[in-house]
Amino acid sequence: MAEQMTMFEDEASLPLAARLRPRTLDEFVGQKHLLGEGKVLRRIIESDKVGSMIFWGPPGVGKTTLARIIANRTRAKFIDFSAVTSGIKEIKQVMEQAEKNRRFGEKTITTVTRETIEGITSKKSLLYDKTGEEHYNLISALHKSMRNSDPDAAVYWLARMLEAGEDPLYIARRVTRFASEDVGLADPRALEIAVAAYQACHFIGMPECTVHLTQAVVYMAMAPKSNALYVAYGRARKDALEQLAEPVPLVIRNAPTKLMKELDYGKGYEYAHDTADKLTAMQCLPDSLSGREYYAPTEEGLEAKYKARLAEIKRWKKEHGGKQAD
Repeated sequence: MAEQMTMFEDEASLPLAARLRPRTLDEFVGQKHLLGEGKVLRRIIESDKVGSMIFWGPPGVGKTTLARIIANRTRAKFIDFSAVTSGIKEIKQVMEQAEKNRRFGEKTITTVTRETIEGITSKKSLLYDKTGEEHYNLISALHKSMRNSDPDAAVYWLARMLEAGEDPLYIARRVTRFASEDVGLADPRALEIAVAAYQACHFIGMPECTVHLTQAVVYMAMAPKSNALYVAYGRARKDALEQLAEPVPLVIRNAPTKLMKELDYGKGYEYAHDTADKLTAMQCLPDSLSGREYYAPTEEGLEAKYKARLAEIKRWKKEHGGKQAD
């Protein structure tokens, strides 16, 4: 029920703007995408199914006018109330009155459908749950698109996540992981790009940081790929968990005390920087793991250079009596 004028007021005493205020939907100008014939808000009002809603905008755009029109057009109880100018006491009174109205049969506000939201916002709502299945589906899609060297798909899944409200720092952390897991030493700069993107996201936030994430995602998609580092750690982790806690070889133990020196800690240690080739034949793995290989570089990108260098190191160690594998 709309607010009525009291006996101390008459229309002539009201300001001109109040006297000219539209009283019906047909008199209301603007917001045709919501209030035009057949549009979503007009249908809700005319069917008397008005639910909770928020009108936002600068002064003078018609928020109060539209609220009064809705109050006059529907059978719902209407209370003209401003939480900005009222205190907690008034808020409690309004809440108590609303509860009494409900008990006496005043209709309960309930219909918001996906179609309604899309009609109101003029924007498609994106199915997304930051802690649910769709969250993991989308980050998986982003990761696999970059791995498959598909920059278009990668940017699409990036946009899907960001526009649905995903934390850009979460995506930046995942891209940083990708830089080492799927690119690695095939392009060491990938990690630099990923970390820089994370810092940019942290520095300026959304929506400006979308371009930084796009740069990082496209770079990862286009970079040469190697999972050699990921595989290397997996192999080493397996041995670390399943093998006995093998002691560190004496030759590479630190010997800060006299007793440790007497126990041959560090005995025979060779300082690589003192040698002509900057290499020694010392065994750095426990005896039970001697010759074990974890890192197997690929021929992709810059990693081909590391593969050649590793082969040279192993040849040198073999020639100089080390126990390393070929």
